[in-house]
Amino acid sequence: MLLVTTDFIPGVQFETLGIVTGSTVRAKHMGKDFM
Repeated sequence: MLLVTTDFIPGVQFETLGIVTGSTVRAKHMGKDFM
């Protein structure tokens, strides 16, 4: 299985199965930033 974030890769044929959504949390220091 190949997971990509684009809908075109030169020279490769693949089938689009669906759209994936999500979210991320980025923090320099987990404890300090949330207190």
